[in-house]
Amino acid sequence: MNWRHPTAQDMDHRRDLRKHDWQPGDNLPTYQRLAVSALIGECEMIVARGALPEADELTLRMLIAQVLGAFGMPSQFDRSNAP
Repeated sequence: MNWRHPTAQDMDHRRDLRKHDWQPGDNLPTYQRLAVSALIGECEMIVARGALPEADELTLRMLIAQVLGAFGMPSQFDRSNAP
């Protein structure tokens, strides 16, 4: 086995690489935000059709609001009233 103690240069390199890792609170990568946006858009269209029973529609509306809040995204109302 070819093992050695990490040098200061090795540790600096590892720390530099970790700077680029996603951390909680960081913005999501664009492809993930687009996927969440597409899913929320579909859910909003289902709610807008009015085809769900009232209890299911309310549940879906609450889930949409939770996801928008969790991902820091604007609601449909906020998007339509944006300047």
